[in-house]
Amino acid sequence: LGTVPLRGVVLPDGSFSLVGTRFNDLWIANFTGAGDRNWWVTFAPTGGLTIQNLVLGANAQGQPEYYVVGHVQRGSVTRSDPEVVKLDAAGQVIWAQSYDLSGTDDEAHGAVLTADGNLVLGGWTSYPAAPPQTGTPDPANVLKSSCGLLMKVSGTDGSLIWARNFPSQWGLDFTRVVEGSDGT
Repeated sequence: LGTVPLRGVVLPDGSFSLVGTRFNDLWIANFTGAGDRNWWVTFAPTGGLTIQNLVLGANAQGQPEYYVVGHVQRGSVTRSDPEVVKLDAAGQVIWAQSYDLSGTDDEAHGAVLTADGNLVLGGWTSYPAAPPQTGTPDPANVLKSSCGLLMKVSGTDGSLIWARNFPSQWGLDFTRVVEGSDGT
């Protein structure tokens, strides 16, 4: 394949899929449980996609779907936007969406497919947050612009449902996201 895989998932039938990048191209490949390649697809998403997560889902017919989660850089190293690429069972693009949020540098690192069929992404954002309204503000809380990021996007079309930032004195990055049994 010409590069080291960055993420992978095992499918219910025992096959597995790997995703990676080569230069600015994204590739995804599917293999049998014995390691024989079933298919391989490569394409160039907008900008260079830094892959952080690969999430496995299923369509209404039970066929696998893949969500490649990461971020694209826009010009400089300090200008990134979260991006999700949804692929069908054969690795063909269903939709690709980048999210130009209010921060100048926003990255998605973790992701989970929720029971309602949508994705919750976790990461960090440079979007500034006001200090807490209750209690005594910490005078050392000068890093109000390195916040944790949670966002929910539609699994159907990739539209943004909501995005929230969470301030921390020294910065916060949500690298893993899980859904509880009660949907939280």
